[in-house]
Amino acid sequence: MLATRSSIASVADLVGRAACDGGGEVLGRVEDLVLDIDADRVAYVLLSFGGFIRGDRLFAVPVRLLSLDPGDSAVTVHVDRTMLKNAPVLAANDRETLADRRWGMGVYAYYGYTPYWE
Repeated sequence: MLATRSSIASVADLVGRAACDGGGEVLGRVEDLVLDIDADRVAYVLLSFGGFIRGDRLFAVPVRLLSLDPGDSAVTVHVDRTMLKNAPVLAANDRETLADRRWGMGVYAYYGYTPYWE
């Protein structure tokens, strides 16, 4: 018998889910997942946090900052709200920046991680 993995989810299942802090407070929502096809990885999860930042902006966060409870309709973002307020942002229509490794290195460094491509 195969074991089931609760950390497996389809993109369609994740997009639109609420993004909550560790206490269950809704911060925003999952807008998209950015794939690195060459590396067979999810490069970033794009989140919107309209509650405390206005405008048409997205936040790219490393997928390791999220956890998923398959019985819940939300994902948990394991980062302090203050850190999110100051996080690198991306204009919603600026998809070219997502492919810029220098920008990506800054995102990963901001959250204290080494990029998976290094």
